Amino acid sequence: MAEEINNPHNAFVVSILKQKKYAIQFLSQVLPKTISNNLDFGKLTLEDTSFISGKFKEFFSDILFQIPFKKANYWS
Repeated sequence: MAEEINNPHNAFVVSILKQKKYAIQFLSQVLPKTISNNLDFGKLTLEDTSFISGKFKEFFSDILFQIPFKKANYWS
């Protein structure tokens, strides 16, 4: 018997966004241009979806990206 998917829409979106090409297309369209124009999308990386806080509480996310700014001192 096949395993039932509880959130098929969520599973579909996550499976698409885990593909770097589609993640870049999506994020470059939904983020404000003042931010997206300054991100180095070529260095986008998919990160672990579970992590531990400073108080040792465990957190989970469906999908998590790291994207550096083109200039290291963007906020300066």
